[in-house]
Amino acid sequence: MRIYLDTCVIQDLKDNSNKEMLELIIKSKGEIIYCFSEAHLHDLSRDKTDEKFTDMQFMEQIVDSNCYHYDKGIMFNNLKPIEYYNSFDWENIASANDLFTDFSEDDELFGGVLKYMFSNIPLDFKNVIYQDQIPEDMPKDLVDMLLKPSDMYEFMLSITDYSDSLSIEQKKFKEQLQFLHKNQLRDNLKFLGIEGYDGDVITDKEKFRTSYADYFLKNTNGKGKYRYDLFIDMYSGLDFFGFVKGKPRKQKMMNMLNDSKHAFFGGFCDIVVSKDEDFINKTKFMYGIEDLDTKVFNQKEFSDFIINRNSNKKFNELITELTREKRKEDIIYRINQKEGYARLCAIERYLLWVF
Repeated sequence: MRIYLDTCVIQDLKDNSNKEMLELIIKSKGEIIYCFSEAHLHDLSRDKTDEKFTDMQFMEQIVDSNCYHYDKGIMFNNLKPIEYYNSFDWENIASANDLFTDFSEDDELFGGVLKYMFSNIPLDFKNVIYQDQIPEDMPKDLVDMLLKPSDMYEFMLSITDYSDSLSIEQKKFKEQLQFLHKNQLRDNLKFLGIEGYDGDVITDKEKFRTSYADYFLKNTNGKGKYRYDLFIDMYSGLDFFGFVKGKPRKQKMMNMLNDSKHAFFGGFCDIVVSKDEDFINKTKFMYGIEDLDTKVFNQKEFSDFIINRNSNKKFNELITELTREKRKEDIIYRINQKEGYARLCAIERYLLWVF
């Protein structure tokens, strides 16, 4: 059996109040394989201190070297958390804005031409979108992204800036989600080509699964996507389309993105465990449409599972021990019977010899 504990569950096990549960988990490792993935490391990488390495060492007590990752296909390698972490070039992971500006400024030939070309494409949405057409509750940053740029280059910079701010600032992402929830895209699902959903529930799972996936595949020019990327797109879309509404006050864009990775890798295990209600609901939804048998537990359900499993194991061990003792008694009885029979035969032979 394979079990996938998300980062928050593992972090909670560090608390002294969960010492007994940690001991039960470690004791169960003879029968259960606890797994981790690159998503755990992305969670820990946000910590700019060396504390994350201590967390990796703690995590290793549970997950050993059972590492899931994706490289054009699902991979399961014998790598400890710290070993897999060291395989990443974390220093060169840049923001979307950095990547765009570095490319356009550092590459004098192609990048310079690209910047010049985009800067000379006029793009003034103010002439198309009038102020009175903009909803009053639209987030200010989203309004600025639409109305401030005067050319294509400024617009692309504006998009990357907005993307980076959503990744970092919880308040902005909360506003974005609240706006999307209020102006539901699910009212226009048929126009978008998504079928099998009546606005509240899935009415035809096969139609929904196929058309929802096709929505994210239609701009790939027939090339398709790796199942990892498609799963992440579909998971992230649950909130934006309103299929499963998360709580905006708790959400950050990077959290949502990493949750989708946890859900993907967890789907290759028998049980996924989380304390995050939003993650649990979205993951159950995704596993449901993908017909995955993986169970999704909250911490209480997992705790009950481990305790009951341990109790059942003790009961089974007791039955095994009693059975072993019964066999031992039977063997001793049979031996005694044979010895008794042997003694009887000897006595009979002796009596015959005497008389």
